[in-house]
Amino acid sequence: MVPISADRIEDLPALRGLFDFPVAACGCAIPLTGARHHPAEAVLVAGAAERRRDEFLAGRACARSCLDALGYGDAPVLRGERGMPIWPQGAIGSISHSGTIAMAVVAANVTARSIGIDVEQRRAVTDELQDLLFRTEERERLALLPQDERRAAATLMFSAKEAFYKAQFPIGRAFVDYREVAVETSESGFAVTTCIDIEGLGRSGTRFDGRWFAADGHVVTAIAL
Repeated sequence: MVPISADRIEDLPALRGLFDFPVAACGCAIPLTGARHHPAEAVLVAGAAERRRDEFLAGRACARSCLDALGYGDAPVLRGERGMPIWPQGAIGSISHSGTIAMAVVAANVTARSIGIDVEQRRAVTDELQDLLFRTEERERLALLPQDERRAAATLMFSAKEAFYKAQFPIGRAFVDYREVAVETSESGFAVTTCIDIEGLGRSGTRFDGRWFAADGHVVTAIAL
């Protein structure tokens, strides 16, 4: 299930189950009213709109809860290049939020080079967005589906690309357009194939596998590199 509580941070076994190695996974509803926000994180969004501030702080609170579970204490998760989280030495992680929920996952960097997660409302991607997000062959596959199934499938594919982007950026520092990777999905997994060379990840045509689940009107994707 996905997090529903606004007054506490919850453990997320389903998210942990998307990885083959030990991770801490936490989530909460937005806004999170029952947690103390770290001053070093709060200052980063002091001038932001209320919704953006609530999303950012809820995600960071989940991340710090994960870090604490792994023995890192109450370390702040600051903001680096292109907004990517800066993790304490020895840790890797990822944060995501989607309107009303936030979640984070953290692991030791001996288990993988990087990890990425994403959460989206189940049918968030409309037909009008497909040209911006998908390659021709992906759009052709989606066109074969009934509209309701098409939106769910498109959202899953988009979420997989988002999770991959979050995981690849700390490695290659590359801006990868949505149409520069191709995604194929299965019942509980997905494959991302690069369509360009990415430093640190190999030549065009390299494949990376991830997993996903859907619950409570949301889809959650995860990948480790």
